[in-house]
Amino acid sequence: ILAITEHHCSENCMKVLDFNNYKVMSYFCRQNHECGGNLFYVKDEYKDLVTELNCTKFIVEMSFECCAIELLTKNFKICIINLYRPCDGQFEIFFDQLYDALEYFSRRYKIVYLCGDFNINYLEVNVHKLLLQDLLTSFGLRCTSDKPTRVFVNKNGRISSTKIDYITTNDNDYEQISKVIQPNIGDHLAMTYMIKITPILKNSNTPTNKQRKLTSSGLEFLQSIMSSFNFDQVFYDMSNINAV
Repeated sequence: ILAITEHHCSENCMKVLDFNNYKVMSYFCRQNHECGGNLFYVKDEYKDLVTELNCTKFIVEMSFECCAIELLTKNFKICIINLYRPCDGQFEIFFDQLYDALEYFSRRYKIVYLCGDFNINYLEVNVHKLLLQDLLTSFGLRCTSDKPTRVFVNKNGRISSTKIDYITTNDNDYEQISKVIQPNIGDHLAMTYMIKITPILKNSNTPTNKQRKLTSSGLEFLQSIMSSFNFDQVFYDMSNINAV
């Protein structure tokens, strides 16, 4: 599953964005402004396990932009939310909508993943970071990495490192953490996270062979049963095989 923020595409483009055995399963596109947006790509082999979730009532363009999917596993369903908060968006709206979204999905799903570009620096102590951290904690969500996701060098050689991209979850696998990788697209580093699930096995069209186990005792039992049957009627008139 691949979550992308700021795809900068219109809704018409979504129909042609599939690539390399990946399909767009959920997305948001701005209607009144340019750029922004979110989307989920899902690999073909998992697309039957994924359903798009409706986030319309939570979205506020330019402040709280999101899309979401449901991942079906053998034991339970998982909710994954992809969120983008523009850096010039209104934080109060973002905070309120995030609370409403988390309350809604947390009531319906045992496991929730919240990821995306929040444009709130996790490495800096400020009001926005503390409020976000408190809100995530209240829903049992933990940040899975504290590594910088945007490293910028200005013209004077000064390096700026911030963590504004997140993968958070309420799963209890505390040993599992996010990894930060260089995707070589955009000015952000990418984050990866391995979700440990038991997938639902699909029905296979591959033919299978089944054999009855033959044993000496079983054959003797069959022989004793068959010996009690009278087959005279079966062989009475062999001229009509259909009647036989």
